[in-house]
Amino acid sequence: MRPTPRSAVESLDPYVPGRAAEDDDHGLASNESWLGPSVSVRSTIIRAIDKIHRYPDPLATELRQRIGRELDVDPEQIVVANGSDELIYLLCLAYLRPGRRVVVADPPYRLHDVVPNLFDGDVVKVALRNWVHDLPAMAEAQADIAFICNPHNPTGTVVPAEAVKAFIDQSSSTLTIVDEAYIDFVENVDRQSALPLAREGRLVVLRTFSNASAEVVEVLRRVRPPFSVNSLAQAAGRNSRT
Repeated sequence: MRPTPRSAVESLDPYVPGRAAEDDDHGLASNESWLGPSVSVRSTIIRAIDKIHRYPDPLATELRQRIGRELDVDPEQIVVANGSDELIYLLCLAYLRPGRRVVVADPPYRLHDVVPNLFDGDVVKVALRNWVHDLPAMAEAQADIAFICNPHNPTGTVVPAEAVKAFIDQSSSTLTIVDEAYIDFVENVDRQSALPLAREGRLVVLRTFSNASAEVVEVLRRVRPPFSVNSLAQAAGRNSRT
């Protein structure tokens, strides 16, 4: 008898990665830098090669401390994963019960739709208004989890942090996740980022380096693969600007 996948897997419309850049100067579809690794990062990775026969630090302690100093965030509020996409999986694994609702923009970043469906969630899509998140309408949706992609992927539009705060105050969602993968392209990051709200423990911010409340971090540490972030990536991260 052949094993059969869950119905959610059989009916899943999988995520399709963006096309590879045609040359080294263009890679925005996957948020790839055209500059390449710096000389100092290259040197750090080369030095770290001598220890790749050892398991990496499962909690990326030094890297979390570096990020904490850079962003003025308690390292206990930071969890480092193998990209923010892994954190989307972990958050849904830990907090999304089958049949419960997740509210996203329409169109959403694809994994904000794909992953909740994979975990048998009920995804509610709220159409963009003038190409921007319609946060008041999203707040009216009765949902347990909310994904806000800011800047939005694929339109690139941005909502200010004040609007995100108002959403939290009005929404029924018990977990709001703000995906800031493209925040470095915003002119006024301090005004647009929801990071201050993450410091207060009011939501989760996903970046290339990600932050959450200490309570959420503790839960994610229980469910995450223990060695998902390899030692070379941790070394490079410690040498990079967050």
